[in-house]
Amino acid sequence: MDNANRTALVTGASAGLGKEFARQLAAGGYRMVLVSRGREALEALAEELHRDFGASSIVIAADLSRPEAPQEIAASLEAQGISVDYLVNNAGSAGPALLRDRDWREHQAFYQLMMLSIAHLCHLFIPSMVERGWGRVVNVAS
Repeated sequence: MDNANRTALVTGASAGLGKEFARQLAAGGYRMVLVSRGREALEALAEELHRDFGASSIVIAADLSRPEAPQEIAASLEAQGISVDYLVNNAGSAGPALLRDRDWREHQAFYQLMMLSIAHLCHLFIPSMVERGWGRVVNVAS
């Protein structure tokens, strides 16, 4: 299948599984949207994907533990006329230990990152996938 006109968004793209998802999707011909907190690592990955696969990439430095981050990502892409066809929800982190051992705000940020941002990104991007008759979502968990 020709993916040259399709766009893949990968969260947590700067390292590990996210970086490998980005490499595989770029190798498959997708235009890339790379999302993570660290802009420098994303820019280095974008250069690598262009060099190795000829893939164009948009870099979005965003912290998905912030409730407004998914909407900001979607608004940025919409302003550029970009639709997401393949969504990889990979961003994550280790939990903040026992409930009694940490401030509740740390737990809220963790739940935002690990659950709510995933649901929010799906809510934002799946309707247009359905409308176009094609789309994929991969939710990574460990």
